[in-house]
Amino acid sequence: MAAPAPGAEVSVPCPVAAPVARRAAAEESWLQRQIRRFSGYPHLDRAYRLMKEGKAREATDELASYLRRDPYDVAARQTYLILLYQQGRYAETACEATSLLKDESSWSDSALVYRALAEQRSRTDR
Repeated sequence: MAAPAPGAEVSVPCPVAAPVARRAAAEESWLQRQIRRFSGYPHLDRAYRLMKEGKAREATDELASYLRRDPYDVAARQTYLILLYQQGRYAETACEATSLLKDESSWSDSALVYRALAEQRSRTDR
């Protein structure tokens, strides 16, 4: 999953999706996964604090920073997807949902729903 630049609207086509998490996880040792996870934790923590304060745009940017470090965190990717949708960034929402759906280890109904909603909204906004 290639996290988009903060505050930028994605143009078609979507950015390249992340490698399948299961394959990437197989290439890393346990220690490497832990280092990757913990090095991004300050960004993740700050993103959730910003969300609590109602600062969705800043939280989205911080979450994008975290996802550039750890693109295989499915829960963070789903939170990012929801934040994008709430801000009306439908093209990015559709891209992120598509990326989540392509990754069979993170397939979820929520990604499918948000992708459909984003595509519907982007068509009606034209």
